[in-house]
Amino acid sequence: MDEKTQAIINTLLTTNDPAGLDSFDLATRFEALGKYMVQLGCAFPDSPTKHNMHGHTFFSFNCLGWSPTHYALASKLLGRLFLTKGYDVKVSEVHGMSQRGGSVVTYVKFGDKVNSPIIDKGEADYIISFELLEAARYVEFLKPGGQIVTNSQQIDPMPVIAGTAEYPSGLIGKMEEAGAKVDAIDALTIAEQAGSSKATNIVLMGVFSKYIKEISKEEWIKAVEASVPSKFLELNMKAFEMGLAAE
Repeated sequence: MDEKTQAIINTLLTTNDPAGLDSFDLATRFEALGKYMVQLGCAFPDSPTKHNMHGHTFFSFNCLGWSPTHYALASKLLGRLFLTKGYDVKVSEVHGMSQRGGSVVTYVKFGDKVNSPIIDKGEADYIISFELLEAARYVEFLKPGGQIVTNSQQIDPMPVIAGTAEYPSGLIGKMEEAGAKVDAIDALTIAEQAGSSKATNIVLMGVFSKYIKEISKEEWIKAVEASVPSKFLELNMKAFEMGLAAE
């Protein structure tokens, strides 16, 4: 076993503090654990990055403080859509402190073969964000030149509400300076025009669909139809079309 692998395994086995692993990226940690499991006589999947070199990786990130149904529907729609195209799809949601004003992260990966749903820093092709500051906070997960689709709505985090901090200014410019392409749109207002603020997620799906050329509009519509209750279908279809047409 090489020194790097041994260092990772020693950290895993001898401490409850994960800080010692910060110098190793996710793929390296995964590979080291795999080598250790092999030594123990156990089977273990390959590094997650090896199975996505020829596919796409999505990093979907929601706003903070919203109902989990908003981003759950978005990830469900994406997962359903790529499954119908014959891809291997993995979806993972990290809810954390969402019910107390915290943020929620949803990862969606697809490709010929995907073993792990987790996306490490610098690996995401896209970020879909329901709130502007949350997009900026996670820009480091985006690949160089990757695309951000974000709602331009600003929701004050707790430090701003408490008066101990100010909401950052110039976030779009800062994300672009970091190497991201940014499509920021007032999805909340569009959703309200469509009939309900709760359709913000579908508006963002309409905007995002413009960047996925290999999937037709008809396929997106079928995925929306299969993902929302029939009594809300008309509203969501209108929201999707308005998002698609937004500039």
